[in-house]
Amino acid sequence: MIPKKRLYNFSIVGRHSEHHGQQTAEVHECGLDEVVLDVERAIDVIARDYYRIKGLILSEDDLKCALYRKLYPIYSEPVPTLDNNITAIALHTEIPWYDENGLLTLRPDISIIDPQRLSILHGIGEYPRRSGAIHYRLPSKGFEFGGQAIAIETKFVRSFAGISQKHVLSFQKDIDKMQLLCERHNRNSQPNVKGVLVIFSKTANGIHRIDEFKRRNSTLSDIKILFYNAGVVRSEQHRRR
Repeated sequence: MIPKKRLYNFSIVGRHSEHHGQQTAEVHECGLDEVVLDVERAIDVIARDYYRIKGLILSEDDLKCALYRKLYPIYSEPVPTLDNNITAIALHTEIPWYDENGLLTLRPDISIIDPQRLSILHGIGEYPRRSGAIHYRLPSKGFEFGGQAIAIETKFVRSFAGISQKHVLSFQKDIDKMQLLCERHNRNSQPNVKGVLVIFSKTANGIHRIDEFKRRNSTLSDIKILFYNAGVVRSEQHRRR
């Protein structure tokens, strides 16, 4: 379960005035499906802004930052970790994950993790000793986490030619990495990891390739593919230059 902040609007009514717009927060634990739904909602808002403001996103980092900003208000509440007197939040960028060979080769753009299963002082596993259980050594990345998590990859296509076959091959590599990640962590009936691939394109050109790409990966129940475009059209005058 992943901690999430619920925001409530409330009003304080006094004798002479009423104050609006104040908020209070409540933290509750939610499952992976709810987190994925929050990601979808955030992306939908960004996509509508992008369609209205064509120059809103110029790079993949712009897209990543926009998504982080939308998710931060609800996944930024500090909660206790596995370490005494140390708290952490759920939302992070560019943190390394172990691959199927136990190497730190996977680095999703955004990760939403369970901070209650995080340690920045030692490994999260233990081995028995006569004097009591001893934690495993801290990995080279400086932290270790377990429990449920969401891995998010963002892709941005800036070319006026739109989605090419080369882009699709790149997207498929990301899906294959996510699939291996999910298979490694979802060996039990209850999934621990889900993935989201977010693709934004400046134009709608090549959208048929995205449709085929989605169909080819439609059986992957633990991975969601989201695609949006800004609908930018270049005039004949600009094509001649």
